Amino acid sequence: MRKVLVFFVVVGALLGLGWVVMSRAYGVAAEVRDEVRSFTRLNGFNEEYCVIVDFSRHSGRYRYYLYDIVNDRIAEQGLVAHGGGRNGECRREPKFSNVVGSNLSSPGKYRIGRQRKTHFRIRGEHCDCLELHGLESSNSNAYSRAILIHTGLRYTFPTFPLRTIPTSHGCFTVGDEVFEATAEIVRNSGKPVLLYALE
Repeated sequence: MRKVLVFFVVVGALLGLGWVVMSRAYGVAAEVRDEVRSFTRLNGFNEEYCVIVDFSRHSGRYRYYLYDIVNDRIAEQGLVAHGGGRNGECRREPKFSNVVGSNLSSPGKYRIGRQRKTHFRIRGEHCDCLELHGLESSNSNAYSRAILIHTGLRYTFPTFPLRTIPTSHGCFTVGDEVFEATAEIVRNSGKPVLLYALE
């Protein structure tokens, strides 16, 4: 009986460790940190915080980072949806487009704009959102495409075993807590706040 108990304890510990390893954020690459510091300094953006979204990570893992530039740490992290395409063909792995009507995510740097309610309904209600203005050729149509950071994501913890989370029409759909942490930075910032989406 004791051996059985020990076995289950060990298996439980290994499963718990596996969940932590699978779900934890391993940080932001050094070259991305350097690029963010340089861009924010040279372009008059907030030099204390920015948002980094790493679409190379599985959608069931944390990949939306509120990055504390000054202290070189992730202040807040969460799940974020990517664009699923016109027929949901990109549910498992994101593809990218800047084309109106593609329903795909767009990589690159954005200026986070004003906070408002969405014009469309998500699960029956207008959600809180932050407007986005694309700063590169890869995302220059973001505003006309109504690409936003908005609430409405039901999943708030990494999925284990890893399964994909629901997709968006190209918006950065996040949970309420992550959204509010981002919105607070934007509201209190005297300078524009950067969102940098990585492929």
